[in-house]
Amino acid sequence: MDQTLTIDGIDLSPPAAGRLLPPGAFTSPAVFDVEMRRIFARSWVHVADLAELRAPGDFVTATIGATPVVIVHGHDGVVRGFVNACRHRGATVAEGRGNCGHQLRCPYHAWSYGTDGRLIGLPSREEFRGCDLDAMSLVAIRTATAGPMVFGCLDAAAPPFEVWGGELVAALERARGAEMELAFEYTYDVEVNWKVYVENGLEGYHVAIVHDVLNDFVETKSARHFFEPWASYTHAFIKPDWGIHLSGVR
Repeated sequence: MDQTLTIDGIDLSPPAAGRLLPPGAFTSPAVFDVEMRRIFARSWVHVADLAELRAPGDFVTATIGATPVVIVHGHDGVVRGFVNACRHRGATVAEGRGNCGHQLRCPYHAWSYGTDGRLIGLPSREEFRGCDLDAMSLVAIRTATAGPMVFGCLDAAAPPFEVWGGELVAALERARGAEMELAFEYTYDVEVNWKVYVENGLEGYHVAIVHDVLNDFVETKSARHFFEPWASYTHAFIKPDWGIHLSGVR
């Protein structure tokens, strides 16, 4: 089967073993735009952790590709996801993470949405008599959980998370993932195309040289890499001494 793919004059066909994509694949705005629409907008993406959504009204904002989303613990106990944009003029409804009480309130014109996404209030309602306000709820996205993680998906036609997640779902169940919590978080920005960062994470050749802390923390020789139709992931065992330290981390 012909697998030739060209975007912006760049050959994106699968490279031969031991070869990389052309440099333009990592710098072309046209390629990046296609990736946002055809990869990220169609995929399940990790958007929050259950530990951040303990109480009704707790929310976390994130992005799926270029689309901002907000994940909310509803007052009915259901965790839901929405496009993080007011239905009136598209302003961002929520920022960061926290607790919104009983409503997400747009800072632009004060349209208010319940934690289930329904439009519940707006100033000068009489000026919108010709609008079907019942149809103006926040735009919902699909959500699913695996262990302590919440995933979101923009594409209604994408495979169910149970299919997309492959072995990850069963692996987290075996590892009692529902009991896991985030021990610590280290956030940093890397000024590279996303493929560079992902590619770096898919090989462990550099770990013994670059990541001293990781070598102390993880049984690197126990690492196993899984490549599946829609995703890939790695799991490894934590060294016993670190397990003792982490049990006290909050």
